[in-house]
Amino acid sequence: MNFQAVCDSRRRITWCSTKTCGSTHDSTALNYSLLGEALQDHTHPINQTDYYIVGDDAYKGNANCCDSLLTPFPGKNLSEADDAFNFWQVRAHIPELRLPLIRHDD
Repeated sequence: MNFQAVCDSRRRITWCSTKTCGSTHDSTALNYSLLGEALQDHTHPINQTDYYIVGDDAYKGNANCCDSLLTPFPGKNLSEADDAFNFWQVRAHIPELRLPLIRHDD
């Protein structure tokens, strides 16, 4: 199962999707989710706010089609501004292994 999640600044999950199987690439899984559809619709309210979703480089293709998804600049010979953006962008991203453990109690 591919688990896609968005967390707030307190690492609380505010959205998640398990719509695709585990072998699905993250960017493809996002495209099949309701959030992915909303991000691609420039008139959707999620694209009309001052908030952003921070993603890793797996989502760089998705970032080309929306303004609300921030991904690192690709490459090694970056300008000072792009390198600084990547530095802080990586620190804002919560890696998958740092998500809180989700469990279901019967």
